Formats: sequence, structure tokens, C-alpha cells
Amino acid sequence: MQVAQWRAQLAHYPDELARRIIKENIEFGGWNGVEMLFARGDLLLAYDLLVKTQKQVLAVLHALNRMYMAHPRGKWLERVAASMQYKPMQIAERMMLALREGSVAGAQEMHRVVEETFALVEQHFPEIDLESAKRDARFRRERISSPQ
Repeated sequence: MQVAQWRAQLAHYPDELARRIIKENIEFGGWNGVEMLFARGDLLLAYDLLVKTQKQVLAVLHALNRMYMAHPRGKWLERVAASMQYKPMQIAERMMLALREGSVAGAQEMHRVVEETFALVEQHFPEIDLESAKRDARFRRERISSPQ
């Protein structure tokens, strides 16, 4: 009885909640350095940024699809992604590829996912200003040689 009441309460996903979740997760801070980090072998930091960005992309996609997160850490990625109507094509496979690849090429695939996520937000929530987020995500940090 109580579970049925909770489900009924959660059946409606408010637009304002979707906007808030998107705004809180669409700035992929630090992401612009991930290629450089993989190139110079700073794998711990590179993977940290990769996973952080993937979780943020998932949060945005959940909001676009008016879905509550099934698991806060991304459990059941394939099943959850399959149930989404609005998403980059083959999102689960591409995210897993970026993780398995662990390289500049994997980061570049994730960049394409980020760009496709921006396009989906613009399509469904054109009132959300993405200029700052897009500018930051598209900037590329150059590798700086070590201090002498």
C-alpha cells in the first residue's frame, strides 16, 4: 500500500526539477584537460575527470528523460540507457569504450557524447544557457613541459 502511494507521487517528474538537475550538472569543470592528462600519463586524474563527467552526463540524461536515478553511481548503465528516449546513440557502449580505452581516443569519444548531450539539452530546454558550459568543454589545454 505505502509503496503504491510512493510510486504515484513519483510518477510526475516536474520540469523545474529537470531544469535544476541539468543546470547543476551541465558544467563539466576540468573536462577540457582530460586529453592532455591521458597524453602525459596522468591516469589517476584523467580517469577521475572521465568518470566525473560520465556521471554528470547521466544526471543530465536522466533529467531530460524525466527519470529518477536508479542508482547514484551508475549501476545498471546498459539497462537504464536502454530505457531512455532522449540520449546520444549507443551511450552505454560509448561510455564503456571511453573507460576501457583509457586514452586520448577514449576521451575524444566522450567529447562527442558531451557535444551530443549539449544538443539534446538545447532541443528540449532551449531556455537553459549553455554558452559557458560549451566554451569550457571545447577549450583544449595544451601539454606544458615540466619545469627545469
